[in-house]
Amino acid sequence: MRYARSTTRLLPLSLVGCLLGCPDTTPALDAALAPDASVTTPDAPTAPDAAPACVDISGAYVWTSSCSIPEATLSAHSCITQTGCTATMLDSQGVFSQTGTVMSSATVVGNVVTSSSDGLTCTAIFDGDSATAHCESTSPAYTCDATAARVSFPDAAQYCCDVVAGECGADQRCQVVAGADPVDRFTACVPAGTLAEGEPCMRAGGRIGADECGPGLTCTNLGQLDLTVRTCTRLCETSSDCEAGESCWVFTAAPHAGVCRATCTVLGDDCPAGFTCQPELAWAAMSTLSDVPVVTPACVKTGTGALGVTCTDQLDCGPDMACFFDLAHPETGGTCRPLCDVDHACPAGEHCQARGYTNPHGYGGCIPD
Repeated sequence: MRYARSTTRLLPLSLVGCLLGCPDTTPALDAALAPDASVTTPDAPTAPDAAPACVDISGAYVWTSSCSIPEATLSAHSCITQTGCTATMLDSQGVFSQTGTVMSSATVVGNVVTSSSDGLTCTAIFDGDSATAHCESTSPAYTCDATAARVSFPDAAQYCCDVVAGECGADQRCQVVAGADPVDRFTACVPAGTLAEGEPCMRAGGRIGADECGPGLTCTNLGQLDLTVRTCTRLCETSSDCEAGESCWVFTAAPHAGVCRATCTVLGDDCPAGFTCQPELAWAAMSTLSDVPVVTPACVKTGTGALGVTCTDQLDCGPDMACFFDLAHPETGGTCRPLCDVDHACPAGEHCQARGYTNPHGYGGCIPD
């Protein structure tokens, strides 16, 4: 998987992006009128109209949008919870975008949510398991239209739970689950399995989250030499959720979740046979929902690609190499390049191109000058 950081600011959609602390647009009730002194018997104050009812829009949604300028884009998916007529959305601006993941809220009036923030105004209309939205921005000037479909996952009791807090009901666990497209990931309370950490597991239909692992675990092949084998692995939100010597390797950006993996030394010898220590992405020990990942080394299965050969994935390259794009010439595609960091300089005629995101140790690859 390549982790090229986007330089385009991804603009949020207000329920689909603009639920960003927008002002409450529900009109305040008028004060009762003072009696007219010229009238002997004043009319009784008119009772205010009852507040409009609101529909339940909680759940996980996948959004498809189209904007009038190419620089703008709206959220690909969102997870919405609701208390009364107040909705809160965990909103992804795309995988590892510069704006990260944001928490936002708005008031639902009937089945309509209208909110505005930073010059972007959106109106979203929910109808059963689908929704439509229209957004307008003043600076820069553009419009976007979007449609959404609610995600359904077998036996999910609720969506948008916390994978560490254990907030699901008895005999349930908070699990990272996928929609019809594995890229669209959410959290949901699903029945807890009985398999313990480290035990082999399988996904029903290959779907993320459909497994028999116990509470706090997910079924993954991350860290396996044989990628057809999956084991029940500890879920985390930050590296402080893991044991000493482990980091919370990013499993998904929105929702913010990872799995605990042992750290290693780039260009060292502390990985098992068949693995190479490569710079990957992890959530820091004190990261928050809006943080971007920290580049942290983890043992990854060693590929067979030789120096300079074309690659598309970290698993394509041989020992002490990884797949890198030359940022100065992205049209050339990825190639297998030697690893480097602040302690390991590149040979003459090459420079160390560090991976993006937070990377204090400068982990990267040697790119020709």
